[in-house]
Amino acid sequence: MTSIDYFVLIGGLILAGVAICCLPWLCQRLIRSLHHSLRNSSGGGSAFNPFHEMVQPQARHIIEVQQHRHAEAPPAAPPDTNNEPPQPNPST
Repeated sequence: MTSIDYFVLIGGLILAGVAICCLPWLCQRLIRSLHHSLRNSSGGGSAFNPFHEMVQPQARHIIEVQQHRHAEAPPAAPPDTNNEPPQPNPST
């Protein structure tokens, strides 16, 4: 083996060591990102996401129940305007 072969071998071993050491960190980062996106997903946009159902099978049922409840909710009552503001105490 020539000296260049040794440099290539040593460089390859160093790169393989770095890749093996970074793999757990990369997996943890991916799992944390997936967990964050599932817990903090906004209610807007598509009501159903196939990937979301694959990760959480009950997701479709929950979303459908929420939409059904939202559709059945009665409109909000107007504020009561008959109440007068409190009068100041004349003794002070």
